[in-house]
Amino acid sequence: MNNDNLEKIILEMVDLPGLPSIASRALEIIDNEPSVSQVEKFIASDQTLTMRLLKIANSVYYGSFRKVDSIEAAILLIGFNTMKSLIIAASLKDLHRRQDPFEFSLWEHSLAVSAASAILAGESRLANPNESLVAGLIHDVGKNVLNNSIPETYAGILERVNNDGIGFRDAEEDALGFNHAVVGGYVARKWRIPEKLEFVIENHHSKEYALSLDKECEALNKIVILSDELCQNLGLGLGREIEINKMELGNTIFEGESFEELKAKIVKSYNELKNDFI
Repeated sequence: MNNDNLEKIILEMVDLPGLPSIASRALEIIDNEPSVSQVEKFIASDQTLTMRLLKIANSVYYGSFRKVDSIEAAILLIGFNTMKSLIIAASLKDLHRRQDPFEFSLWEHSLAVSAASAILAGESRLANPNESLVAGLIHDVGKNVLNNSIPETYAGILERVNNDGIGFRDAEEDALGFNHAVVGGYVARKWRIPEKLEFVIENHHSKEYALSLDKECEALNKIVILSDELCQNLGLGLGREIEINKMELGNTIFEGESFEELKAKIVKSYNELKNDFI
């Protein structure tokens, strides 16, 4: 099936959501090279978005020794480019419209992968921890879209995953002819998400790439893939738990005591992030 036909099928079956208007407008303002005060004034007009952004900026992942108490301070700390990614991440919670157990579990899993990705990026120095945090948080946006758009069909997919031990991607392709990563890619392009994040959303189930792939994209994607596996090992996944006793990332190897310390650090960070966002 060519890409045009696949896109037509997806658009006929799935309601691809737009980015919330406040977030979309904030990204437009940042793209026009504004002053810090202009961005702060606009974001401050939405109390919910402001609160979420400040919670993320004050998280342990940013390594700041002072409290970030304003959008201006957050921008000065992390820069405009990272702020754009955080606006997208902070808006993601609004997409979880269905109040069902899967939506709650999906949000918990996304937070866990987010925490793990930031830590692995910091430990390995292969990617920016801030960018990795956001990539982990939004990597499964396609599942969210499918569950909200075709809930009855997706309930059948979830049943197969839970009862038959089949992976999400295989169960989705059997039922739909495409998977959540493909849907997530369309959402990413609709939202004009930064290319690295779009790549992760679309390729977080792939471990082989073209030789011409940007190495930063490859590193970020590998971090999210490994973080996803780690979270499944820790029981923070959405499918079956998997056994892992060693992990290699670049020149960094985690095994034995160092692997247990890594897992403990991830659980601690996940619980801190969970307290802020659930």
